[in-house]
Amino acid sequence: MMNNQISRIRIHVGFKSIVVFLFAVFFTGCGSIMRKMPIQMARSSQIDFYKQYYTFGEETDIVKAQGIVARLMGSKETWVHFTKKYARTNEEFLADIKHKRFYIQGSINLTTYLSPNDHDLFFVDATGRYAVVYLNRQGEKDVIFTADYAVKNIPFSIKNDILTKQKLKIKVSQVLIRHFTISNASNTNHILDDLPLFFEIKLEKVGKSNQVFRMKYEQHDGQPQQHDVYFEGEKIGYMLFDKLPYNNAKLFDLRGRGFLRKDYD
Repeated sequence: MMNNQISRIRIHVGFKSIVVFLFAVFFTGCGSIMRKMPIQMARSSQIDFYKQYYTFGEETDIVKAQGIVARLMGSKETWVHFTKKYARTNEEFLADIKHKRFYIQGSINLTTYLSPNDHDLFFVDATGRYAVVYLNRQGEKDVIFTADYAVKNIPFSIKNDILTKQKLKIKVSQVLIRHFTISNASNTNHILDDLPLFFEIKLEKVGKSNQVFRMKYEQHDGQPQQHDVYFEGEKIGYMLFDKLPYNNAKLFDLRGRGFLRKDYD
């Protein structure tokens, strides 16, 4: 009987030793086992559609509004063209802007990707297209001109910009404007480089995890979320993203960063 007890003790101790050994092997090799995913698996892309409205201030601040329009739309003639074409005074046209009869309708294709060697650092590239629209007094939408724009290689911190601030302040790097005919002249193009123009995209957490986010499309009361637009450090308007049935499926899930390789030196 004593021999049987000793045998059972030896088997139990031997089994525990094997378990401890296996755990030691697993955890000592954990870094190499977990970091197997190539860095491009962390790259994501999404397309969104929006309207952008301007808020240039009081109706009497004509000079300020004219200056911003000239800088953003490539020509000092643009404001004059609008007012002449639609027979509006400066004050009436600024009021039209305030009442959302003059706005931008566009799209943006955002791509995000992590730094290969610092998984807190990520970059944003984007391209987009928009049309400048005027809702005339007959209720018709006139397209004044169209433009393409680019966002080039903007760096962000996951810890500071996503987890803490929950917003991305995206600088527009370049705009290519295709003008329709102004004052009976031929069509003209304008390339605007290094504009002091920023979109501030707000984010929100999803579910119970502190590592899953998406673009904030709506406020808690169901109203569209405003994403502010800045020019030379001053707010000049806001963007409203289209309410589409599957917007909430566009997630940024940060939980898998521990699986990504870091041997890119």
